[in-house]
Amino acid sequence: METQTQNEKKEVLKEEIDLNFFIQFVEVKGKYTEYYKLYAKIKDTKVLSQSEISYQHLSPENLQVREILKQIEKLYNVYKFAQNEKLMEGAREEILKLITLLIWNVYH
Repeated sequence: METQTQNEKKEVLKEEIDLNFFIQFVEVKGKYTEYYKLYAKIKDTKVLSQSEISYQHLSPENLQVREILKQIEKLYNVYKFAQNEKLMEGAREEILKLITLLIWNVYH
């Protein structure tokens, strides 16, 4: 896709990232216990081996944003320096899961 601006500069689309996050926050009540659970589905068109990532996280309200960001940083370094495609894909998937927790924190 190319567009012209008023100054006759060209913009050329190089990459597009298409991610969809579906997040549910659920209260679980048992006879003697009560806790919260986060259900998430992430659709990532860039991951070829798996187009949808599903996962659950117990008690997401106990995680602090700072801790989530530290985990993302560690995984990003794994992703950045990985020599193995499977390792890169796994790190990317875990980063997306943590981003889900950040999104939940913003909206919760």
